[in-house]
Amino acid sequence: MQTIVRGTKRNYLVRGYDKEYELARLARRTRNPAHRGFLEAWVEVSKGQLRFEAQLRRSELKKRGLLTMTDCVADRLEEVAEVYFERVGWSNPYGGVRVAEQLVALAKELRPAEYRNLLTYLHAQELGVPSGLNRNVESAARATVRKYHLMDRDDGGELRRLDFKDGR
Repeated sequence: MQTIVRGTKRNYLVRGYDKEYELARLARRTRNPAHRGFLEAWVEVSKGQLRFEAQLRRSELKKRGLLTMTDCVADRLEEVAEVYFERVGWSNPYGGVRVAEQLVALAKELRPAEYRNLLTYLHAQELGVPSGLNRNVESAARATVRKYHLMDRDDGGELRRLDFKDGR
């Protein structure tokens, strides 16, 4: 499972990962049958869900008016989390139907590390930020993108967005 991290340690960090994958992994590793059954049921409910976590430092909490624990009510925390979800670009449109289908096919074709690097590269391109991959790895990911025309927007495919409230 790859966790995508955005932000700076100095101010804030946000993390996103596949909740279904995380729970399935936990279920496989759990020895208690009752707990495993609970986790497996939870896996079914979590299909396609993105887990999003925001970690804010004191300066960011002050900017958002979260100075004491009494300020940290559920509605306020959700509002602040959504601000950072959008701030790091996770609400930006991505892909199209054709691109999504190609990515599913490539998941079976590429080695796991190559696929992870491809997704990291694509996400960085969409956000307009450096990918953090070394030069050779980024070059290989770029070659895959070009080979399969993954950044083309003229395919007529529907653009999609991650939905903060729905987690999908």
